[in-house]
Amino acid sequence: MACLHNALAADDESVRELAEASQQMLNDLASQVISLRAMAERKALDTVTQRLDKQVAQWPTETDATEKYRPCKQALERAAQLARLTHAKAANPKAATPADEKAWLQEHASLTDRRAVCERVLRQPVIRAS
Repeated sequence: MACLHNALAADDESVRELAEASQQMLNDLASQVISLRAMAERKALDTVTQRLDKQVAQWPTETDATEKYRPCKQALERAAQLARLTHAKAANPKAATPADEKAWLQEHASLTDRRAVCERVLRQPVIRAS
């Protein structure tokens, strides 16, 4: 039983490290995913979304250990979606409809919310079994 408990604790620790890395990536890329100038170039969009998608792919299948840190993974997914919407908006600004703008604003709000929840979760102290 102790061996199983240690495996679960290690799993929780590795998921926390992944969540911290995800939060750092979000902090690094947040201004880019909302910048029309940054996302206007297809190459910039591809670079940003590939980095985000690669980080999302590192997340393990949903487990008890990942449940607590799920907002961090969701924030990565929201950031990638927002980057795509920002690119579409920047690539053809005259074609943007009010519905497009509403979707962009909703995605931006969702990303902001998920980032804040992720940060709150990461600020909570880690309780280690003795």
